Amino acid sequence: MIFSKDNGINVHNFNKQSRISGRDYLRRVRRAKYRLLKSRISLATPRPSKQLKGIFRSQKGKGIKNIGIHVAPKLFKFSTINKEGQLTEMNKTIYGRKIPLQDIIQAENKRLDNAGVLYITSDEEYNSMTLLNLQNKLTTLNSSNILSTSSARDILAELPEQHSR
Repeated sequence: MIFSKDNGINVHNFNKQSRISGRDYLRRVRRAKYRLLKSRISLATPRPSKQLKGIFRSQKGKGIKNIGIHVAPKLFKFSTINKEGQLTEMNKTIYGRKIPLQDIIQAENKRLDNAGVLYITSDEEYNSMTLLNLQNKLTTLNSSNILSTSSARDILAELPEQHSR
């Protein structure tokens, strides 16, 4: 910097934002790192709320997130001042949200089925099974051996499925 000044270069034209006066620099304020219990391990900074809202809006638009249906509408009156300085009154309807129980049950069954915890067998599958298949299924469910196919189907239909695929 001194070399530039000696050669007649106006160094005050450079980095105007970083100078408070002709000789003092404005130091950049940095966000503190999140540390784990005063150790040298740093944690990632959380995402800003603006970014999280954008992600949520895109997931809501794609149908990934279900925010429910409108229930219990309520009318609110807002008083605002416009650009001309006039007091204007706006009416806005605010709704509560409700997710139907049937949607919750379907989502939970789908999640459990994908995890391999729940396996739902229809009546057509039971009717197409042979006696040997029915007895194998009963033994995996720790149930007693039955000799007739109709009684085995009835027992399997009553038992909850407790095994993975």
